[in-house]
Amino acid sequence: MSQEKDKVFFRNFSLVVGALAVLMVIFAIAARVVGIDETAEAESRAPDVAKRTAPMGKVDMAGEEAASGAGGGGEMAAAGSGDSGDAGKTVYEGICVSCHGSGIPGIPQTGDAEAWAPRIAQGKDTLYTHAIQGFTGGSGMMMPPRGGGDYSDDEVKAAVDYMVANSGGEEAASGAGGGGEMAAAGSGDSGDAGKTVYEGICVSCHGSGIPGIPQTGDAEAWAPRIAQGKDTLYTHAIQGFTGGSGMMMPPRGGGDYSDDEVKAAVDYMVSNSQ
Repeated sequence: MSQEKDKVFFRNFSLVVGALAVLMVIFAIAARVVGIDETAEAESRAPDVAKRTAPMGKVDMAGEEAASGAGGGGEMAAAGSGDSGDAGKTVYEGICVSCHGSGIPGIPQTGDAEAWAPRIAQGKDTLYTHAIQGFTGGSGMMMPPRGGGDYSDDEVKAAVDYMVANSGGEEAASGAGGGGEMAAAGSGDSGDAGKTVYEGICVSCHGSGIPGIPQTGDAEAWAPRIAQGKDTLYTHAIQGFTGGSGMMMPPRGGGDYSDDEVKAAVDYMVSNSQ
């Protein structure tokens, strides 16, 4: 009797499983016939989605248009004009002003004729070289190559021209020979030349009160140095020197002045410290 029941159970179980399998096949076929192609649907909706999610506007950064129009080598088409004056102003306002218009001590500020005078007197070729290659002056402040930007040589030169023209020295700069020879502002004698160099770079150490450095006007500090003779002082100033205090005098005060200019500055300090 139990065997008969088992046979009935397995038969019924098999029928149920078979029925379920048939239903699954039917559902699969129905889904293919009436189902939605999700990929096609997504593609059809894409234009509408893009339209609804498009940005309301675009921020146009200053100089972006000029940059995109450049050939990638840093050449500038100055906005509104093609002359070097406008190009120089554009570069100046783009990067130079962050130092030369910020009031940072030790950096000549545009418009400060007194601070620019000894630099302009070196000649534009020297200013161009410093601006393009980088330069560290006597104050210890570093001018990075091309102001830290990626401007072309012509753009950097245009910015130098702009600063010089706005710092009271266009004529002095254009008249200098570029070899470091100085046309002293207002006079050609060595006394004025020495004062100009002194105020341009030497004063940052010899007029700052830094211990271990002889201050201009301090006869007691200068006496043993003057006693060595001017030739020794000239050599130290031109070649550099480290004194007994451990303070280092950098060659030419850290500047790019000629031998005669450095000697004139030494003469000026000596004459004002006796």
